[in-house]
Amino acid sequence: MTKSKMKKIVSSALVANLVIGSVITALPTQGAAVENTPVGTNAENKIVSNLKATQNILKNTSFASTSTSIADWSAEQNDTAGSGYPTSIVPYGTKDGNGWFSFATGRLAIRPFGDGSIELYSRADSRNGITQTINTIPGQTYTVSYDYNTTRYTTKAFAIGTRTSTEFIVKDAATGVEIKTAMTDTGGHPGSVNYPIVADRVGTSGTLADTFVATGKTAKIYIGTIMSSKDKTNEMYQTISNVQVLGESTAQLEAPTLQPVKNKDPKITGSLNGSINALQEVQIYKNDVYVGTATVSGSNFEMTVSPSNVGDVYKAYAVDIWNVKSNPATQTVTASIVAPPTINAVTTDDTTVKGTGIPGKRVYYKVGSADWGESNYATVAADGTYVFYINPQQVDTQISVKQTVDGVDSALATTTVTQGTVAAPTINAVTTDDTTVKGTGIPGKRVYYKVGSADWYEYDYVTVAADGTYMFAINPPQVGTQISVKHTVGGVDSALATTTVTQGTVAAPTINAVTTDDTTVKGTGINGATVTVTIGSQNYTATVSGGAYSVTIPKQAVGTEITAKQTLNSKTSSSVNTTVTQGTVAAPTINAVTTDDTTVKGTGINGATVTVTIGSQNYTATVSGGAYSITIPKQAVGTEITAKQTLNSKTSSSV
Repeated sequence: MTKSKMKKIVSSALVANLVIGSVITALPTQGAAVENTPVGTNAENKIVSNLKATQNILKNTSFASTSTSIADWSAEQNDTAGSGYPTSIVPYGTKDGNGWFSFATGRLAIRPFGDGSIELYSRADSRNGITQTINTIPGQTYTVSYDYNTTRYTTKAFAIGTRTSTEFIVKDAATGVEIKTAMTDTGGHPGSVNYPIVADRVGTSGTLADTFVATGKTAKIYIGTIMSSKDKTNEMYQTISNVQVLGESTAQLEAPTLQPVKNKDPKITGSLNGSINALQEVQIYKNDVYVGTATVSGSNFEMTVSPSNVGDVYKAYAVDIWNVKSNPATQTVTASIVAPPTINAVTTDDTTVKGTGIPGKRVYYKVGSADWGESNYATVAADGTYVFYINPQQVDTQISVKQTVDGVDSALATTTVTQGTVAAPTINAVTTDDTTVKGTGIPGKRVYYKVGSADWYEYDYVTVAADGTYMFAINPPQVGTQISVKHTVGGVDSALATTTVTQGTVAAPTINAVTTDDTTVKGTGINGATVTVTIGSQNYTATVSGGAYSVTIPKQAVGTEITAKQTLNSKTSSSVNTTVTQGTVAAPTINAVTTDDTTVKGTGINGATVTVTIGSQNYTATVSGGAYSITIPKQAVGTEITAKQTLNSKTSSSV
């Protein structure tokens, strides 16, 4: 055991085998320090008055008693010599005519005076006294003191080494481990290690005081006598008065937090704020009338209550171990609240409304400007969901739902109908010939469009006519250009409708005249188009470039029909044609003519008409077999004779 100084306020003289002492045993700590958000202002949260250093924590310090007990105090005694003086609580029994409570072993008697003093009787080899359990704050320091006066005693057979002591012992009741022992040896006599000799002087009175640090939320105070003597007949009467346990603490209790209270709530709940080491209990008042003490668990508390009236006021006070109250946490009772159901989003496509609610309870609903109807409800399923049916609604229609439980309506849950799926417009086929785009859509709604790689613009739209058709103008587009259209209704876009520009009408090419001299067919066409020239069953092709084409062919006879057409982007034009005409006609040959001849002969083109001219006279013949022969009169020497031939209206030069 360790030693520390004990304050001896008044000198005491003890017979060597008489001793007084005080034992304080700390009980286990209850609860733990917590922090919570306080209610109200900081000033409201503080304890009303702090613990003062002069405040006595003990109860019934006057030792007021009845015929069967001393309130707040217990009697303890020991009657086993040499056992280290362990004590146990003993029943008071009944007070005798002289005011004594006497106990069965005969080693202890107690006489309370009710004036702040009490007389203790002890016999040798016993440890007898009274105890009281006090509330403490772990870690705080306390001072124990009392006055004592030994009024009567007997002494016999004193022996050196007889154990006497004055001590304060603090133990952790949960573990039994000693925290501190303070002893003093004022007589200079040897003694055992357990109980050093205190004094051997006659006449004992004075004041004893010492301090201890609390380890739990309660501590046990023992005040009594210890006697040790070889003569077991030794007795002592001792009066004890002015018993005090003074606490020094800066602990402050903050007002607790009290949760809102509804008129049908079965209990009220709350939580503690700040340090709760000094907390003794939480007291509940209703309309300023005490109704009970809440059950505290950790930093939370609760208490079962009867149904309240709207407007009732509940207050919760944190009360410290000295019965000092904090400022109250206050709640005024309001009407019970039914949790509102939820409602899912609804679009113009929907024919049902869904959401969640309280299983087994009804969800009432109204759609648009309709009234609430008793029949307009759905019962929430066990899984907490509900569903009811509606006709498809317009954008911005409001749908409201609520729950009514025991006559209490929940707040409304509402949703506004939004645009659902928007049907895509249609778009007609577009060719390179077109300067308008047409299609169908939702009457009165806008059709937005984009052509090719252009962006969507808010002003590129047309409104669908009442008959469901629309039209917008475009420049003649190129093959392959994509044109897209869409509806936008209520901020929701439809899917796109698209078309790709195809080739429109392809104009026929031109074809130049072809003669029997020609080995090409030429003309004009559309750049990139393929021109097909047909002669009989034979086709000849060429690609238009620079706006013209040229197709190589064999020379053709007069009258041969030649056709031409062009194909562009899989579209083929109508055909044009030409008939081969006579080309250049070669002059015939003419044989020599003498004065004896009566014919002019030569060669020519079969079928051609050869005209022989002599002077102003013309003579004709048809070439056959590649030759001709024309009868003429005999001519004089030197007469000029010319010949030319005509074929298919083409006449050769003269020979």
